Amino acid sequence: MALNKINDRKLLRMVDQGRTQVEAAEFFGVSKQAVNKRLRELRGKTTRIVATKKLEAMIDRKFDAIEQLININKKTLEMLDEAEENPEFALKCIGEVRNQLKLASDIYAQMYSVKTVENFMATVTDILRDVDPDVYKEFQRRFNNERSLRSVIRIT
Repeated sequence: MALNKINDRKLLRMVDQGRTQVEAAEFFGVSKQAVNKRLRELRGKTTRIVATKKLEAMIDRKFDAIEQLININKKTLEMLDEAEENPEFALKCIGEVRNQLKLASDIYAQMYSVKTVENFMATVTDILRDVDPDVYKEFQRRFNNERSLRSVIRIT
């Protein structure tokens, strides 16, 4: 099969250097269509890998941030209980509460923008659909079967 003759690394290096698909086909001794097909497959794999890594990183950060906010909230409540007995300490607590609320607001603004996630997913699915319909169908199937994501986002 022609695709077995194509070395992925060499092909990608050639494309990065500005070589045409015809030049790559001649180099590997295959048809231009074989090179084109392999490039589409590689782009689909790359897109899937990048999307998966980005999604995993976003999920990991989300859980870390939520845990951190819970801990901050617990500490703040403890400090406010103690502040009832010491007015000077109460002023310090109020300042700290403001700082923590600002931090929480910044975290939510950057990490939990539903619109941003929605746009990201729309872009990923559009790219997958355009690059390779079979890869898109597999992505859709796996994504929709993922328990942790199923309740939040569904790709149709």
